[in-house]
Amino acid sequence: MFQKLFNLSKLDVAYFLIFTGSLVFMYFAMVTSG
Repeated sequence: MFQKLFNLSKLDVAYFLIFTGSLVFMYFAMVTSG
């Protein structure tokens, strides 16, 4: 059970990093274009 929770938390961290990374990328794209 703890292994499942650990894997789920790792997946959540990966999705969070991808989400924030895409937001930062979009922000920099807007700043550099305008």
